[in-house]
Amino acid sequence: MISGIFIIVMMIAFFGIVFWAYSDKQKSQFEHMSHLPLDDDFETENTGGDENGND
Repeated sequence: MISGIFIIVMMIAFFGIVFWAYSDKQKSQFEHMSHLPLDDDFETENTGGDENGND
């Protein structure tokens, strides 16, 4: 009985996270975060430093 309740709670949590991740409110935030690794590489190329940030 307890394991069945645990499964139901975990399924609700899973579908809640999936719904949150694919909601329209999160799209702009995820778009911004997806560009962060590329922005970091662009900044180091423009500063003239090496990959460790040294000049």
